[in-house]
Order: sequence, then C-alpha cells, then structure tokens
Amino acid sequence: MKSLPRNTLGGALAVMMMVSPAAWAGSKSRTNVSIVFSGSGGSAQGLMGTARSSTDTYQFLGCAASVGGTPGTGTSSAWMTCSARNSSNVTVSCTSGNPAFIEALHSLNSDSYISFSWDGAGTCTALTVGTYSQYETKTL
Repeated sequence: MKSLPRNTLGGALAVMMMVSPAAWAGSKSRTNVSIVFSGSGGSAQGLMGTARSSTDTYQFLGCAASVGGTPGTGTSSAWMTCSARNSSNVTVSCTSGNPAFIEALHSLNSDSYISFSWDGAGTCTALTVGTYSQYETKTL
C-alpha cells in the first residue's frame, strides 16, 4: 500500500477545513418527536426546536405546570402535563402531581429536549428536560 507524504496529507486536511468550515463548527442535534409504546405505557422524546421547525404540520412537544384549588375550601393542588405528537399524527400525553416533575419544568425553554414516560393509567413516570448547545433551535 502506497501512502501519501506527510506534507500532502497536511495540505489536504487544511484545504478540507477551509472548504467546509461548518463541518468543524461543533456538534449539532436534530431530534424529531419519537413515540414508543411499551406494554400499557410508553415514552416520547424530542427537541422542541426541531418539532417547531418541522416541515410536517403535525409535530409538537411540550409540558406545562398548573395549580388549582377548590373554591371555598382553601385547598389547592399542583400538577403537570406533558404531550407529544409525531409526524404520523400519533398523540400521547401524561399527567402527574409529583413535585419533582413540576420542579424540573422550571428549566424548560422553547428549544429544550424533553423525554417523558407514562404508565397504563396515563400517569407520568419519568421526565427529562435538557438544554444543550448542540440542540437545534426553532426557526419560524
């Protein structure tokens, strides 16, 4: 096997870097909404920015926290809901009153990664929210 001289390899690498600077601009991630059913429950995950920028008219992904009370009783409760719809128009959602899940939603922004799981009763059993530089941001 014939190998190229070192100075030729270095020159070729330098040309490739100048011609294609975007390839060296950092990690990028584009994650469409994905829904997986498992037994009576399942999971959904994706990037909010990718869902918003998708070319189909179906994808969405999000979570919300709510607080409500019963008038005249002085009692209130908090709960959260996560929902997702993939490009095949399959929609899922779950709800929970778990304070840790509600707290996790404080770090959510419009370009975050969301992953959630639910059981057969539609109760959220896991929630992951993340924001990293490689996540695709939405385009309008």
